[in-house]
Amino acid sequence: MATTKTLDQLLVNELRRELRERGLKTSGNKETLQARLREDLVEEEADPDTYLFEVLPDMGAVLEKISSRQEQMGAVLENMDTKIDAMESGIKTELLAMNHRIQAVEERITTIDEQVNQRVDAVEKAIEEMKTQVHCKHTNAPETSMASFVPESSGKMKPPVFDGSVSWSVYKKQFDAAAKVNKWNSEEEKATALVLSLRGKASELLQSLPNQQDLAALVQAMELRYGDEHLQEVYRVQLKTRQQRPDETLQELETDIERLAHLAYPTAAQDFLEVIITDAFIDALRDPELKKATRVSGKRKASEALVYALSYEAAKDASGSTHQGRRLEVKEEEFAQLVRRVTEALDERRTNQIPENQPRFPVRCWNCGELGHIQRSCTRRFPQTGNHYRSERYARPSSRGYQGN
Repeated sequence: MATTKTLDQLLVNELRRELRERGLKTSGNKETLQARLREDLVEEEADPDTYLFEVLPDMGAVLEKISSRQEQMGAVLENMDTKIDAMESGIKTELLAMNHRIQAVEERITTIDEQVNQRVDAVEKAIEEMKTQVHCKHTNAPETSMASFVPESSGKMKPPVFDGSVSWSVYKKQFDAAAKVNKWNSEEEKATALVLSLRGKASELLQSLPNQQDLAALVQAMELRYGDEHLQEVYRVQLKTRQQRPDETLQELETDIERLAHLAYPTAAQDFLEVIITDAFIDALRDPELKKATRVSGKRKASEALVYALSYEAAKDASGSTHQGRRLEVKEEEFAQLVRRVTEALDERRTNQIPENQPRFPVRCWNCGELGHIQRSCTRRFPQTGNHYRSERYARPSSRGYQGN
C-alpha cells in the first residue's frame, strides 16, 4: 500500500528512488539529495514544502524482514527439536532404569522364595530325623526291646558308668541290656557289676548299704535316690512353668518338653501325652506372635506344631530382615519427637499454672470494699447494720459522709 510523504519526511532510499525516477543524480548525502529534489520541484513550479510524494513500500526490506523472521523461526524449531530429542533420551533412560529396578526386585523376590524353600526343606528334613530319633528313644521302648538292639556276642560287654547325671530309669534299661548280653543270670553278678559301674556321688551311696551283694536293696536305694517316680510332681511343675530360653532353639525346646512330659506322666497314653506336649510347647514359646500363630493353627501333635513354628519363624526372618533396622530407626525418631513435645507442653503448663492458694479472679470484700479478702474474713466493723460497702456504694450523695462513732 502506497503512502504520502513531504520532502522533509522522505528517507535517503526514498529520495534516491525519486531522483532516479526524475533522471537526476543519486549521489550525496541526505541534505544534498533534498536540495537537488527541491530545485527540480521549483523548476516544475511546485511548492517543495507542501508537495506530497507517493511512497511505495520497499519490497527488498520486506523480503529481508521475512527472511530474518524465517531464520528466527528456523532457529526456534531447531531448538525445539533439540529439546524434544533430549526429553526423549531422558524418558528412555528413565524407562531403562525403571526396568533394571523392576528386574532387581523380581530377582530379590526369587532369591527370598528360594531361601524360604530351602529353610522349609531343612526344617522338614530335621523333623523327619527327629521323628526317627523319637521312635528309637529308650524311654518310650519296652525293656525287652532295648536288649534286642544289642547283638549277641561271645565277648563280655562292659556296663555303662552311672554318676547320677542321667536318668536312673534310662540307665537301668541299659544295665539290663548289658546283663542280658553278658548272661549275668545270678543276682550276685548283677549286683557286683552295678557296684563297679557307680561313680562320683552315686558311689557314696554304697556307704549306707551293709550288704552290697543284695541286688534288690541296691536297686531300691538307687531308685529312692535317683529315681523318677517320687519326682513326678516336680516334673509336672517344671513342665507347666517351662519357658524357652533366649539361646534355645525350637528343636531343643520341644525335645526337653517331651522328656519332661514322659517323666511327669510315665504311665499315660500316647494320645494324652501328645496333647500335653503340644500345649506345653506352645505355652513355652518366647515370641508372642509365634505363640499366637501356632495356637491358632490348630496343630494337635508336637511334631506338627514344631514344623509350623519353624516354618513361621523362617518366613518371618526372611521377609523382615531387609527393612527391620530402618523401621526401628523411624520409630525411635518419632518416639523422641513425641517425648520432646510432651515435655514442652508440661513445662508450659507448669509455667502458666495458677497456684492453688491464689484465686483465679480478684476478690473484693462486700463489707469494707477492699481487695484480697471476703466479707466473712473482714476485720473491720461498722456500727450500722447491713452491708456497709454496698450502702456507701449505692447511697445518695447526702449520706456518703457518714463517719461512724
